[in-house]
Amino acid sequence: MDNFKVEPLRLESNLPERPFGRAGLRLPQFTLTLKLILVGVGLLLIGGGSFLVFGNSSFAERNVTVTIDGPKEVSSGQRVTYTVHYANSNRARLTNAQLSFSYPTDAISLKNDTTGTATKEIIDLGTIDGKTSGEQSFTAYIVGSQGAIKTAKATLTFTPAELTTQLQKSGETSATLISLPVPLDVVVPPTIVNGQQVSYLIDYRNQSGEDLANLRLKVKFPEGFVPVQQKDIWDIATLLRGDGARITIQGTISGREKEAKTLSVTLQKQIPTASGLVYIDFEKAEASSVIATPLLSAYLTLQDSTDYVAHVSDQLKYAIRLTNNTNSALTSLTLTAKLEGTMYDLATMDSTGAFDSRTRVITWNSAVVPELGNLGANQSIVVPFRIKLKSAFPGGTIGTQNSFVKTTVHAETLD
Repeated sequence: MDNFKVEPLRLESNLPERPFGRAGLRLPQFTLTLKLILVGVGLLLIGGGSFLVFGNSSFAERNVTVTIDGPKEVSSGQRVTYTVHYANSNRARLTNAQLSFSYPTDAISLKNDTTGTATKEIIDLGTIDGKTSGEQSFTAYIVGSQGAIKTAKATLTFTPAELTTQLQKSGETSATLISLPVPLDVVVPPTIVNGQQVSYLIDYRNQSGEDLANLRLKVKFPEGFVPVQQKDIWDIATLLRGDGARITIQGTISGREKEAKTLSVTLQKQIPTASGLVYIDFEKAEASSVIATPLLSAYLTLQDSTDYVAHVSDQLKYAIRLTNNTNSALTSLTLTAKLEGTMYDLATMDSTGAFDSRTRVITWNSAVVPELGNLGANQSIVVPFRIKLKSAFPGGTIGTQNSFVKTTVHAETLD
């Protein structure tokens, strides 16, 4: 037994020896290839973890939908109900949900049997739970001209429970106005001149196939139009099917050159509502004229001014500037000036034209102003005359009837 001894077992290894670790164990050594493989596995695990986290999200925007049910073709004045469907197919709920509905242009909204002119309606939906849906209805009378496209739109705004950003989804539907129960035909002159007397024509006929009652036609005149008869509403108690009529409106129009003057016509019908009988728009039509440059223009100045304030005993010096606004010569022209007011001293008239003291009109023609016989294209001439004002007011006192003088100029051609 004395020859017995213990020796450590030696393992053959090509790895160089390293110092022992804290635990008295030798640290394992890895080759470069093994290190790369481990790094790759680590990245794969991290990536796989991320995929699981995001892949399990309970909200996706595509799972929120908004659609509108409505007709594709309508008649003007038709009552239409739109149904808005909204759905949340996510597991997550939608918070602060709000539904906004925009009515078609010119539509008359109808809510709780009460008409209105609101163009948009907003409904607070609060919270829409996951895997749920809902709907809202909106009613209106559609108004417009034949061929018009009328579009209704709904927008749902919301905040997903897992997010802080507000999102929205929208849907819309369009309808074409295919017919007019009572077509309106509005006729106006295409071009007019400032101060011209014009006639507007409005034709209407019942083509609905049934008798109509309690209609009203309203006219909106263009700015600067003064009608002979102060009337802009015509009530139509009964309009049998196939029957029609014409309304003629006469008046004087004024405005600037190239200014558009639009006549708007609205046909209304009477309907019962919760607040009583009311008229709503049924159809609309309009037509426009343009103020054109007149063939002849005449401008009058007094003492070389357009806003001179006259005084008793003044010697008034008038000048009429007559212009041919065309590209062709105008012949056989006549120019007149009419004097109004008691303050003119007619005995002092000084003019090359013929003066008729009875009518108080001065007349010029080519016999006294040769250029009136042939006024060239875009050519102007100036025709003067003079007259004095009386030295005192009639009756010795100033009054409304004798405190002003007025001169009106008119030119025409016989061609």
